[in-house]
Amino acid sequence: SVLIISSRYEGLRMAALEAMSSGIAVMSLRVGRLPDIIQTGKNGFIVEDIPSLAKCLHDWMSIGEAQQSLIRQNARQTIIDDFSAQSVIPVLLQKYQIETDH
Repeated sequence: SVLIISSRYEGLRMAALEAMSSGIAVMSLRVGRLPDIIQTGKNGFIVEDIPSLAKCLHDWMSIGEAQQSLIRQNARQTIIDDFSAQSVIPVLLQKYQIETDH
């Protein structure tokens, strides 16, 4: 499974985060915050233009199930590590504590 995001203007695309949390690889143009989250070839793919997106999809279909599975697992782990409640709440609490101490 793969989610393709071909829009040229985005913020932080919730569909991409939801896909990654479900173990779906994301292919996207370099837009919004996605390049900060997706590491090409590790947990998804960021490309520069539509022809590159088409090539990326072609390459995806030929890399084999084992490599696809690893990328999907890495996508899911990225969300667990960076966006789950367990990872976000301590950071937020620390920021609030810093603000209330001043």
